[in-house]
Amino acid sequence: MGENVTILKGVTIGDNVIIGIGSIVTKDIPSNSIAVGVPAKVIGSYDDYYAKRKKAYVDECEEYAKAILESGGVLTEDKFYDDYPCFVDGHNYDKYDYPYSRIFNKEQFEQWKKNHKAIFNGFDDFVSHVNG
Repeated sequence: MGENVTILKGVTIGDNVIIGIGSIVTKDIPSNSIAVGVPAKVIGSYDDYYAKRKKAYVDECEEYAKAILESGGVLTEDKFYDDYPCFVDGHNYDKYDYPYSRIFNKEQFEQWKKNHKAIFNGFDDFVSHVNG
C-alpha cells in the first residue's frame, strides 16, 4: 500500500497486490495486480511490474556506481548497503555485514536464502560488470 490510500467498505484486495500512492479503491482488486488512481484501476500484473523493476534496479545500481567512479570515488560494499540483494544471496550472505535479522524472522531468512538469486555473483562481479 502506498501512502494515503483509501479503501472503501466491502472492497476485497487479493494477494500480491500493489496499490499506488493516493489511490482510492472502490472495487475489488484481483490477486497479483498493480492498481493506481482515483478510482483505482488495475494497470498491470505483479509479475510484469517485478520484471520491470528488477531490470531498472540493476540499471540504477550501475548508474550510481558510475557516478561514484566519475566523481573520483572508489566502489566499496558499504556504499551499496541498500543494494545488497543485487549481489548477495544464500550462497554468499555470510561474507557481507548486513543485519538480516532486522529484515527477516528466522523462517523468512531461510526462505530467502533458498529462493533469492542475486543478479551478480558477489560484489566483485558487480564491480567487474560496472567497469565493463
